[in-house]
Amino acid sequence: MEVAAKRGSDGTLRLSVYDEGDGIDQDHIEKADRSFTVSADLNTRSVSGLGLGLPLAKKIAELHGGVLLSGHENGRCFVELQLPSWRCGAALG
Repeated sequence: MEVAAKRGSDGTLRLSVYDEGDGIDQDHIEKADRSFTVSADLNTRSVSGLGLGLPLAKKIAELHGGVLLSGHENGRCFVELQLPSWRCGAALG
């Protein structure tokens, strides 16, 4: 897993988490920001969860004027929080 924080050229703060593992397939990533969506059959999956983590994080990001993105890039899964420059202090360069 890799975690990165950087500023975009427009001052946007970008917090990214990359996972080198198998992750979830593209079809499930596209649905992952919908409440109560899980990536496996509820009767056979081995991990718990209600499918609320990414939807809640997305809503919080939007309330702060940002966005939450997820997908595949260079063979890795990622989730990235982008916050506009007006929402961030000048501490991160």
